[in-house]
Amino acid sequence: MGHHITGIIGKKDVLDRLGRFNKIGLSATLVERWGFLPLSDYDLDSLFSAPDIRVKDSCFIYLSQDLVKFLSVNSSDSPLAYIETDYFGGVGSQSAVVYHLGKEIFVPSKSKADTINRALKTMEISCGNSFDEFEFLGLNRFRDNNDWKEFAPKDSCL
Repeated sequence: MGHHITGIIGKKDVLDRLGRFNKIGLSATLVERWGFLPLSDYDLDSLFSAPDIRVKDSCFIYLSQDLVKFLSVNSSDSPLAYIETDYFGGVGSQSAVVYHLGKEIFVPSKSKADTINRALKTMEISCGNSFDEFEFLGLNRFRDNNDWKEFAPKDSCL
């Protein structure tokens, strides 16, 4: 079974405002006022003029120069993490980058297991001793963006 999600983690109210403004939908509710805004290929195409111009030497599948600018510009209210997971049959990787106050505070990283947890810790998301940060937020609930989009509340204004 695979796990393939791409999207932004941040304060739910910030993500919902961005989702409404950009007409890509609301974020799924996580814990403690956090949300996850899944970004499908369609969302990326509608948000950016050149979504296929990837960051040079990137450890991401979908991170474009436009998405980096979007994260930087919109991180003034709270930190924003862009994450990707790409697993099948237990083999694969995850990538993360975090922006806050317009600056990169967690450099783009890729690993087999702990990159997203380390990124979430830079956002001061702490799970205590019982879970890792990924599970604490509930990011393990769904294995793809379609399920996350179904889980997110619907907005009649979109």
